[in-house]
Amino acid sequence: MDLRKSVLWTLTTVLCELSALKCDNVVPRAPPTNNYTVTDGNVTCVVMTAGIRLAIPYVTDTKNETVNITIPQNGTTYSGMCSKPDGTNQLNINFLDNWNLTFIFANSSTLNNSYEWQLVILNYIIDKSYFPNATNLGKHNLTLTFPNGTNAAQFNGSYRCDRT
Repeated sequence: MDLRKSVLWTLTTVLCELSALKCDNVVPRAPPTNNYTVTDGNVTCVVMTAGIRLAIPYVTDTKNETVNITIPQNGTTYSGMCSKPDGTNQLNINFLDNWNLTFIFANSSTLNNSYEWQLVILNYIIDKSYFPNATNLGKHNLTLTFPNGTNAAQFNGSYRCDRT
């Protein structure tokens, strides 16, 4: 199926966390919500309402730590692409100073008439201002790949991720 002719993909996300480590038991206040829409001509391929808090691991001299970074409502820009050559739709969220969070959506390979959240890529910078006592300073990349059939929604449907 040509994604350009497909029906609207809606992803409604209240709170999503990316984490290479287990979340602790403290339940923080929900992050502020932003609205993202990716359109190509008269085709809208991604509509996402999301409050996003990222749990990012880093290294200090004495132990591994995790810092929570919230994507702010102000100072955030986004872009995207519908029907990339590989048949996927993409949403890029730019925030902080040279941080980027990319979501890749594709036709589901296991469920008919569905899209799935296929990949999430976070490009970020570990510095002393957000990561106290960090020893692994510099640019980093965190990529999460989801198995086929997970995080799927029917065409014209929605998906909700609500993790705390």
